[in-house]
Amino acid sequence: MERKSGKKKKTTIFRIFLVPLILIMLVQSMITIGTLVVRRTAGMLEEYSGSMMSRLVENRKVILQNDMNQRWASIHGQEAIMNDVLEEFLRSEDMELAQVLKSGEEKEIGRASCRERV
Repeated sequence: MERKSGKKKKTTIFRIFLVPLILIMLVQSMITIGTLVVRRTAGMLEEYSGSMMSRLVENRKVILQNDMNQRWASIHGQEAIMNDVLEEFLRSEDMELAQVLKSGEEKEIGRASCRERV
């Protein structure tokens, strides 16, 4: 036993490399966590992400509005044609507009007729 206690322990790769590496990693993680807590970075990131999402929603809203405006503009250009087709259908079926609007079956017949003519 005396022989072992008098002998110096050999330094291993674990003590040379891994222990300092682990200590450095712990210090780095403490600095990172400290920075996040002290500067309230998490709250700032949430605020930024919220504002980015609201901008994204607003941009999407504008895109949809423009798309609807373009669609209605193209339909507006065909308004006269649609009115002529509707009047022709009403004359050919000898009906009033109110009758067509009240009856579901007659609405479908009118829609089919308009699709064929347009």
